[in-house]
Amino acid sequence: MPIAKRLLGRLKRTHLILVIILLVTFLMLLMRSPAPNINQSIANLRAEVAPSLDSMNVSLSKENRFFDSIQYLIDSKQFEGANLVIDRLLRKEPKNDRFLILKGKVWYARGNYDSAMYYYNFTDSIHVNSAAGVEKAKVYTQLKNYTKAIEEYRIAYNHNFDFSLPLADVFVLNNQKDSALKYYEIYLANYTDSVYKELKLQGIKVYPPDSVRSKINSLKIVKHTKSSYCDEIFDSLTATMVYYKYEEEPVYKTGIGGMMRFVTANFYITKNEPWQSLFKITFIVDKDGSVVAPRIEGKPVSDYSASEREMIRVFRKMPRWEPGKCNHTK
Repeated sequence: MPIAKRLLGRLKRTHLILVIILLVTFLMLLMRSPAPNINQSIANLRAEVAPSLDSMNVSLSKENRFFDSIQYLIDSKQFEGANLVIDRLLRKEPKNDRFLILKGKVWYARGNYDSAMYYYNFTDSIHVNSAAGVEKAKVYTQLKNYTKAIEEYRIAYNHNFDFSLPLADVFVLNNQKDSALKYYEIYLANYTDSVYKELKLQGIKVYPPDSVRSKINSLKIVKHTKSSYCDEIFDSLTATMVYYKYEEEPVYKTGIGGMMRFVTANFYITKNEPWQSLFKITFIVDKDGSVVAPRIEGKPVSDYSASEREMIRVFRKMPRWEPGKCNHTK
């Protein structure tokens, strides 16, 4: 029995010594192993994905050149050639946004604005598309429906500040000087002289900042009267006269983003109700900035969906705006 105990003790010590030797050997191997080279790993990864990226860039470049060639046909008034190409494309993909917009552009260039709007509206019915909205704004501008043009350019501007420039131009046409100045300044804030020079070197076309400054200076020189800037319309819902043309537009105090955050945080609807993501709401901003008489455009109250009723409720509890100005007064 004592001999067995001694043998067991020796086995345990031997086992412990072997474990210690293995740990020391493992640590030495780690110390001798070279540290991973992160820069080399990144370089290897780039080399691995480069062919795929190059292939994608080549495809995009070819696609852009293809659409540019169609646009060239339209700009050079080669309408038959442009229509021939676009019609073939639409036969293969009848609901392709870009093809439908190009078809609308052909009609626009021909001066047939009704047909152009048909294709732009059809594009919107398939997929709400800011590109179609911009083209619609151009049509509305030609038809001198500046209110609608401003509405479409505003939507595009919320996605891309580039549209601050055409938005400002339409405000000028609509005799809204202060709003025009505001959006010209936004354009200049994003396209400074240095940014313009850099983009020009890259071959990217950008409207020159000096030309925008000339527009601003000409607006500041112009003297205007009460009748040239402010215009009223009778609002049947409130039975009052309200301004629909003004010198300075109402502004949500924390911007469009702040307004969207408020709506998102306060909009509630049950899972049983159908979801709706697009709303056309008209409302009045009173002198004190409160939102008055929100309504769904073009719909009687009895036809409102559950989502539309909820959106009206949210707008009624919305914080006050910064009211617009007419003749320098709120």
